[in-house]
Amino acid sequence: MVITGGYNVYPRDVEDALLSHPSAAEAAIVGAPDPKRVEAIVAFVVLRIAPAYSEANLIAHVASWIASYKKPHCIVLSDALPSAQLRAPADK
Repeated sequence: MVITGGYNVYPRDVEDALLSHPSAAEAAIVGAPDPKRVEAIVAFVVLRIAPAYSEANLIAHVASWIASYKKPHCIVLSDALPSAQLRAPADK
């Protein structure tokens, strides 16, 4: 959970809104320290084939889906998001 401006924001809500945009293939939300808001919402996004993307366009899209206080304060583009691969130990 990210606490921003006194509001509790669940990352899944923001991720779902980002993923509803046709340009977004993957998304992850984190909270970054912010002296004014406690935490700022930062989105890491992997784009599909890079169509006409703009940070403002993605943020506006999110704001049209969820409450404005939940929208990311910035978007960081990434080629891939880290994923946890949980594997059972090999039997010996």
